[in-house]
Amino acid sequence: MPPPSSHVRESSGLLNLFVERRAFYTLAEARRIAKMSARRLQQAIDEGAVEPVSDGTSLLLAWEDVVALVLQRWTPRQIAQILRRAGHPRALSPLHQLHTIKVELRLYQIRLLHYLAEQRSARGAPPLAVSDVLEYELGALAFEEDLAAIDRAIPGIAAAASDPLLQDRSQLVDERCVFCGAGVARSRKVCRQCRTRHVPADDGAE
Repeated sequence: MPPPSSHVRESSGLLNLFVERRAFYTLAEARRIAKMSARRLQQAIDEGAVEPVSDGTSLLLAWEDVVALVLQRWTPRQIAQILRRAGHPRALSPLHQLHTIKVELRLYQIRLLHYLAEQRSARGAPPLAVSDVLEYELGALAFEEDLAAIDRAIPGIAAAASDPLLQDRSQLVDERCVFCGAGVARSRKVCRQCRTRHVPADDGAE
């Protein structure tokens, strides 16, 4: 019998974390889910990145701390992609679910994003894609703006930006435009106004 694929091995731990969520995990479970060595986990504890608690017999990590460890290996986009491929696209909150849009950029900007993806990829972790670089930069940009004002216009965005994998599922209903949040028909993802404004026309060029 062939060994399980890396995708299956990766998804099993993430499914345990996001689909079968528990309040606490043992250190061994956290290491397995985050694919982290004992040395790296101890380093994270020593640096205060995570804080174990005792149940009287063993040390445990809270769900949020295990997520913090997982984010050292995978980006939020990669996690959402793995969960979607495993058949659980709604395991994350609506504001953290993946959507594909078409964006027009100049060639130097595309190549810059590719360069940054290569430079920021960590040894031993899945290589970053252009989408991961954009995700990081947009996350940082949110905190350079008036996030409270943005949150009034887009309810839930402040929490989503602060917590990359927030579990609050009450942020949005399903039938919403991915750009502005306006209601749309079930078969559509973008409202008419946003389609005109944001979706590049297909001019047939390759």
